[in-house]
Amino acid sequence: MLLKKISKYGDNTYLDLLNHLYQNLVDWILQRPEIIPIVDVNEFKLNFFHFLLNNIIINNDNDEYFSLKYSEDIVDLFIQMKNICTSYNTSLLENKNYTSDDLSHFIFIHSLICETSFENEIEEEENENILDFEISY
Repeated sequence: MLLKKISKYGDNTYLDLLNHLYQNLVDWILQRPEIIPIVDVNEFKLNFFHFLLNNIIINNDNDEYFSLKYSEDIVDLFIQMKNICTSYNTSLLENKNYTSDDLSHFIFIHSLICETSFENEIEEEENENILDFEISY
């Protein structure tokens, strides 16, 4: 299936499409250093391909913090992926009834979120307040 051409009018295969979608996901994750995949690169890629091709949708019970923080960005990423599928002349993400919630859940269950500690946030906020005071003084 992966080496099958998407269209008889082009040379792109489903593997090309999946690699393009995967690269988009990796680029998105790299822009967020606090998100760390919990498996090696090859297994993460394999899980992503499996997720896309087999319509694997597991109980979607994301962490509320994760959902609130990344929901909008993941919707944007999902729309980009749908546009990529359209450019390859395939409806892979539409035929499978995928939503951005499915993608969000995939990222959540295959990643670890390493946020700065609450103490660091308080310290940063205090430093900002001091800076604001110094500027206004």
